Amino acid sequence: MNKKFTPSVTEIERCKKEWENENKNPYFLAEKALKRVFQKDGNKPRLSDIDLLTQIPLLNALYKTNIWAIDNVYQHYKEVKDKNNLERRLMEGDLSIVEKLRNVCLKDQERDFYSFATKFCSFHNPEQFPIYDSIVADMLYALNNNGKKPFSKFTKKSLKDYPTFVAVIRDLQKAYGLTDRSFWEIDKMLWINGKEDNLVSAK
Repeated sequence: MNKKFTPSVTEIERCKKEWENENKNPYFLAEKALKRVFQKDGNKPRLSDIDLLTQIPLLNALYKTNIWAIDNVYQHYKEVKDKNNLERRLMEGDLSIVEKLRNVCLKDQERDFYSFATKFCSFHNPEQFPIYDSIVADMLYALNNNGKKPFSKFTKKSLKDYPTFVAVIRDLQKAYGLTDRSFWEIDKMLWINGKEDNLVSAK
């Protein structure tokens, strides 16, 4: 990890400008496109069956999540929607819905699409659902173990538990005076610094 990197408002603003440079960052335009298909006016989720048929493959393609069994993911998400009041739980920020979405049965074998589930929830309600990915996890762990006083108690493995992941991000916000900054801003700050240091190769 870049030893000069310290979470701050200044660093958040720098990373926001870098993220919004569409000539250098293809994910910026992908994010704009996804927001249009995930949210209605007033930031309400789009969750009809047709919406899911659009959202799932588009998120997979634009964020390069490499899920080949899109039909299985769609059927699973549709079942969760029909049986678990998905729209209400997304709007209320019910973190437990990630657990319902993440495990998908493929040919009688369950696969854990944790990062994809957090992205799906985040695009429906970014104020309540931060995105998990390996770059952000590496940055959180590195910041917490860089020789200074840790800002939270967790292991890298424990970040695969979504309420723990969210709690750790909130702890980081408190420790660095960033409680008024959004999950989206924290995510971009961590992700861009992680990419710059090449902690891992892809989002």
